[in-house]
Amino acid sequence: MLPKTVSQLEIFQGLDELQIRELLGWFWKRNYPALRIIYKEGDPSEGLFILCRGDVAVVKNSMRGNFRMASLKAPTFFGEVSFLTRGPHTTTMRAETDVEAGVLPKTFFEERLRQHDPIAMQIVVNLAAICAKRLARADEELALAAGRLTRFEREKDRREHRTTVFG
Repeated sequence: MLPKTVSQLEIFQGLDELQIRELLGWFWKRNYPALRIIYKEGDPSEGLFILCRGDVAVVKNSMRGNFRMASLKAPTFFGEVSFLTRGPHTTTMRAETDVEAGVLPKTFFEERLRQHDPIAMQIVVNLAAICAKRLARADEELALAAGRLTRFEREKDRREHRTTVFG
């Protein structure tokens, strides 16, 4: 399942068939039963996860408790933030169905980067482009939300002003 998934993902674009074959040897294969926690927010990163089969929930801790931010369906990848920043995971990932995944080990990948491996370099370039697109999309969504909030606040002020003036 991993070879087919790898060839479909944007993160591995620009790699030729020989490079993809080599890349497949870098992964650890993992299976998670439904409802199993794959990793928790705050845990150290072990690597980049490639979701080959199944669905996962992205869960974020907040002052009001845990909330589900999104669901991901195969084929896709996750864990990229902590993989790139070398920091802890920023979300919890939970298998919603039985999951088959590949894990690109962080320490192995970093060693390949230090060696200027062309496969590792291409993955970083692709990850940077994907993260930039996601950031731009998040900026747009935040601007829209801020606009809705501003309109809400204006309407609230008008209602309160009418109550004060006419009340």
